[in-house]
Amino acid sequence: MDKNVVRLFKKNRKRPHYPVVNPIPTQFVGWEEDVKKARELTRWIMNKSHIPTLLLDLEVPHSEILAEAKAQDHRFVKHRGASSPGWSSMAVHGTAVEDTSPREALIKNGKYTKENCPEYGWTELADKCPITKEWLESLEFSLFNRVRFMKLDPGGWINPHADVDIRGLHAWNIAINNPEGHKFVMDGYGYVPWKPGQMRGIDISRTHSVINEGTEPRIHMIIHGHYSSKFVDIICRSYKKLYEETN
Repeated sequence: MDKNVVRLFKKNRKRPHYPVVNPIPTQFVGWEEDVKKARELTRWIMNKSHIPTLLLDLEVPHSEILAEAKAQDHRFVKHRGASSPGWSSMAVHGTAVEDTSPREALIKNGKYTKENCPEYGWTELADKCPITKEWLESLEFSLFNRVRFMKLDPGGWINPHADVDIRGLHAWNIAINNPEGHKFVMDGYGYVPWKPGQMRGIDISRTHSVINEGTEPRIHMIIHGHYSSKFVDIICRSYKKLYEETN
């Protein structure tokens, strides 16, 4: 295993995932009855609460989604090269099933030009995963960009990396399964305590890494997009629940 992976896991193995969860600021008290306050609280949670992940109070039909993903296992393609062995992906929403990078990167790398690069949309994989698509649509996002299944094979790892420079919950990660031996570490915040079916907002500006020391592929889903007013309530009540459980 890469020495940088080993070093990051060793450094963070005893650190709590939530060292501090701050209370909801007083200016947002009453958000349950005030749409404007709820939206402002959501922006605070997403950008200023500084939590590494936010576990959402939300049901996910993960067993059914897992079965659909496994049935399309042949569609997975390598993701991020040799530095992250065993990591692969396939897009249910994006520019194509095999396009695992954002449009800007695909254009920069020469697969497309600005003129012929497809817009984000449902790929042909969505037709093969109807339960997955129906659940995603039930979230009522105002816009999906990339939505990808992400698989990490046994013995594989994801090299330590940060995806963006600005602090905040930038992506949504769903544990479609969580096999024995799978570990997800965030620098400064220990291991993410994943359980199957959990959906979390993730601060991908923080260096993170994943290993799979088990015998079963680990399959997650990552959503990039813009949430709707329905999701505002989910985010707010999830943060409130997290604070109450950790304080």
